[in-house]
Amino acid sequence: MISELSPCGTKALELHPEEPAIHYNLACYECQMGNLSDAKRHLMQATKADVKFKVMALDDSDLEPLWDEIWRADVHPD
Repeated sequence: MISELSPCGTKALELHPEEPAIHYNLACYECQMGNLSDAKRHLMQATKADVKFKVMALDDSDLEPLWDEIWRADVHPD
């Protein structure tokens, strides 16, 4: 959830809401916190902006809980 983000993550998203790298990093954070729906939402934003984030996600252990969905290209919020 956005309210649980660190002040740095919250501020970065406020200042740069369209920056895919911020969404990617927030996806990693949310996934590690167990917030898979929010993680998928952020990852979807990142991958829509640049497909390289999908490739990165498949090699990022922070996002391992989402790997099956990423492989199927079904990264979308529940």
